[in-house]
Amino acid sequence: MKTPPIPEEFNMIVGSYVSGIEGIVSSEEEFFDMMLDPMTIAQRKVVKDYLDELLGGKYAEDDLRVMWRASEARLLPFWGDEGSCAECLETMRSRVAASLE
Repeated sequence: MKTPPIPEEFNMIVGSYVSGIEGIVSSEEEFFDMMLDPMTIAQRKVVKDYLDELLGGKYAEDDLRVMWRASEARLLPFWGDEGSCAECLETMRSRVAASLE
């Protein structure tokens, strides 16, 4: 199933998800926190709403992977059958939600 269009605010985060990022941050959580820091509350809410839609149960892992590849991210949180796009998105959603508290 085709996922909703990728909002610019989502790409603001994943666009910096590139090879070598692991040399700058020690975890996905730290990366997402760093990317969220300069974003406004309104921008974070756009990302949270998008992630809620993606992770609401309508989309399979394969759908999420197609969306991720269409985003501005240059690093995959999955490879073949290894890894999980949904898990990465869940981590992102958790960090976005925490930033809104």
